[in-house]
Amino acid sequence: MNPEQTVGQVRTFLAFFGGIAAGLGWTWFAPVSMAFLDALGPVLAAVGPVMGAGAAIWSAINKTQPNIVRMAAGLVDDKHKKIVQQVQLAPTAAGAALERATPDLPQVSTSPIIPTGPSGIGSGMSNTRR
Repeated sequence: MNPEQTVGQVRTFLAFFGGIAAGLGWTWFAPVSMAFLDALGPVLAAVGPVMGAGAAIWSAINKTQPNIVRMAAGLVDDKHKKIVQQVQLAPTAAGAALERATPDLPQVSTSPIIPTGPSGIGSGMSNTRR
Protein backbone atom coordinates (compact mmCIF):
# COMPACT_ATOMS: atom_id res chain seq x y z
CA MET A 1 0.00 0.00 0.00
CA ASN A 2 1.16 3.51 -0.72
CA PRO A 3 1.35 6.13 2.08
CA GLU A 4 -1.97 7.74 1.13
CA GLN A 5 -3.74 4.37 1.28
CA THR A 6 -2.19 3.71 4.69
CA VAL A 7 -3.36 7.08 6.01
CA GLY A 8 -6.83 6.39 4.61
CA GLN A 9 -6.92 3.03 6.38
CA VAL A 10 -5.87 4.60 9.69
CA ARG A 11 -8.61 7.22 9.28
CA THR A 12 -11.17 4.51 8.54
CA PHE A 13 -10.18 2.42 11.56
CA LEU A 14 -10.31 5.48 13.84
CA ALA A 15 -13.86 6.21 12.73
CA PHE A 16 -14.85 2.53 12.96
CA PHE A 17 -13.49 1.95 16.46
CA GLY A 18 -14.80 5.33 17.61
CA GLY A 19 -18.26 4.21 16.49
CA ILE A 20 -17.91 0.93 18.35
CA ALA A 21 -16.77 2.72 21.51
CA ALA A 22 -19.70 5.15 21.26
CA GLY A 23 -22.18 2.35 20.58
CA LEU A 24 -21.00 0.01 23.30
CA GLY A 25 -19.99 2.63 25.83
CA TRP A 26 -18.96 1.30 29.19
CA THR A 27 -20.78 -2.05 28.77
CA TRP A 28 -17.87 -3.16 26.62
CA PHE A 29 -15.98 -3.77 29.88
CA ALA A 30 -18.78 -5.57 31.82
CA PRO A 31 -16.46 -8.07 33.58
CA VAL A 32 -14.46 -5.22 35.14
CA SER A 33 -15.44 -3.87 38.55
CA MET A 34 -18.16 -1.20 38.79
CA ALA A 35 -15.79 1.27 40.46
CA PHE A 36 -13.49 1.12 37.48
CA LEU A 37 -16.44 1.43 35.10
CA ASP A 38 -17.82 4.44 36.92
CA ALA A 39 -14.52 6.22 36.35
CA LEU A 40 -14.01 4.93 32.83
CA GLY A 41 -17.60 5.26 31.54
CA PRO A 42 -17.52 9.01 30.77
CA VAL A 43 -14.18 8.63 29.00
CA LEU A 44 -15.51 5.84 26.79
CA ALA A 45 -18.69 7.79 26.07
CA ALA A 46 -16.55 10.69 24.81
CA VAL A 47 -14.22 8.57 22.67
CA GLY A 48 -16.70 8.07 19.80
CA PRO A 49 -17.53 11.73 19.20
CA VAL A 50 -13.88 12.75 19.66
CA MET A 51 -12.73 10.13 17.13
CA GLY A 52 -15.44 11.17 14.67
CA ALA A 53 -14.52 14.85 14.99
CA GLY A 54 -10.82 14.01 14.71
CA ALA A 55 -11.35 12.05 11.50
CA ALA A 56 -13.46 14.87 10.01
CA ILE A 57 -10.87 17.54 10.90
CA TRP A 58 -8.00 15.38 9.64
CA SER A 59 -9.75 14.87 6.32
CA ALA A 60 -10.60 18.57 5.95
CA ILE A 61 -7.00 19.62 6.60
CA ASN A 62 -5.45 16.82 4.55
CA LYS A 63 -7.58 17.34 1.43
CA THR A 64 -6.78 20.96 0.63
CA GLN A 65 -5.75 21.73 -2.95
CA PRO A 66 -2.07 22.39 -2.08
CA ASN A 67 -1.88 19.09 -0.17
CA ILE A 68 -3.50 17.20 -3.05
CA VAL A 69 -0.91 18.67 -5.45
CA ARG A 70 1.86 17.71 -3.00
CA MET A 71 0.52 14.15 -2.87
CA ALA A 72 0.33 13.98 -6.67
CA ALA A 73 3.86 15.36 -7.09
CA GLY A 74 5.15 12.90 -4.48
CA LEU A 75 3.73 9.74 -6.07
CA VAL A 76 6.27 6.91 -6.20
CA ASP A 77 6.29 3.42 -7.67
CA ASP A 78 6.87 0.22 -5.72
CA LYS A 79 10.64 0.90 -5.78
CA HIS A 80 10.11 4.40 -4.29
CA LYS A 81 11.07 6.14 -7.55
CA LYS A 82 9.15 9.32 -8.35
CA ILE A 83 6.63 8.79 -11.12
CA VAL A 84 5.38 12.37 -11.55
CA GLN A 85 7.78 14.57 -13.46
CA GLN A 86 5.66 17.70 -13.91
CA VAL A 87 2.36 18.98 -12.52
CA GLN A 88 0.92 21.33 -15.14
CA LEU A 89 -1.60 23.79 -13.72
CA ALA A 90 -3.97 25.81 -15.87
CA PRO A 91 -2.65 29.33 -16.60
CA THR A 92 -5.51 30.94 -14.66
CA ALA A 93 -5.67 32.98 -11.46
CA ALA A 94 -6.55 29.81 -9.52
CA GLY A 95 -3.64 27.91 -11.10
CA ALA A 96 -1.22 30.73 -10.29
CA ALA A 97 -2.51 30.86 -6.70
CA LEU A 98 -2.00 27.12 -6.33
CA GLU A 99 1.52 27.42 -7.78
CA ARG A 100 2.29 30.15 -5.20
CA ALA A 101 0.84 27.94 -2.43
CA THR A 102 3.32 25.16 -3.28
CA PRO A 103 6.69 26.97 -3.52
CA ASP A 104 8.45 23.85 -2.21
CA LEU A 105 7.52 21.94 -5.40
CA PRO A 106 9.57 23.13 -8.39
CA GLN A 107 7.81 20.63 -10.68
CA VAL A 108 4.46 22.44 -10.16
CA SER A 109 4.02 25.14 -12.78
CA THR A 110 1.56 27.14 -14.84
CA SER A 111 4.18 27.56 -17.56
CA PRO A 112 3.43 25.66 -20.76
CA ILE A 113 5.32 22.44 -21.36
CA ILE A 114 7.36 22.58 -24.56
CA PRO A 115 7.13 19.20 -26.29
CA THR A 116 10.35 17.52 -27.37
CA GLY A 117 11.19 14.26 -29.06
CA PRO A 118 9.66 12.52 -32.07
CA SER A 119 6.21 14.08 -31.69
CA GLY A 120 7.53 17.49 -30.68
CA ILE A 121 7.82 20.80 -32.49
CA GLY A 122 9.46 20.64 -35.90
CA SER A 123 9.17 16.88 -36.24
CA GLY A 124 6.38 17.04 -38.79
CA MET A 125 4.15 14.89 -36.53
CA SER A 126 0.93 16.04 -34.97
CA ASN A 127 -0.05 15.51 -31.31
CA THR A 128 -3.71 15.22 -32.37
CA ARG A 129 -5.35 11.80 -32.38
CA ARG A 130 -7.55 10.91 -35.33
